[in-house]
Amino acid sequence: MMGKQLQQRYMRATDEKSSFLRGVCKKLRREYGYPAGSEQAMGIANEILALFESGLTDEESLLDAYRRGKV
Repeated sequence: MMGKQLQQRYMRATDEKSSFLRGVCKKLRREYGYPAGSEQAMGIANEILALFESGLTDEESLLDAYRRGKV
């Protein structure tokens, strides 16, 4: 029973992180005018994921870091 509860908590946390990261990527796609599924949109997703994995975990930090890299 405890294993199933832990697995459910992990899945909810994973879903929340995925939703959060998709939202950040969507905001940047719209800002730069890239259509969903485009090569540029995939580039945004890759960079945002790398930034997140490096320790930037809030929206403003991710957006700022991405934008600075594009200047």
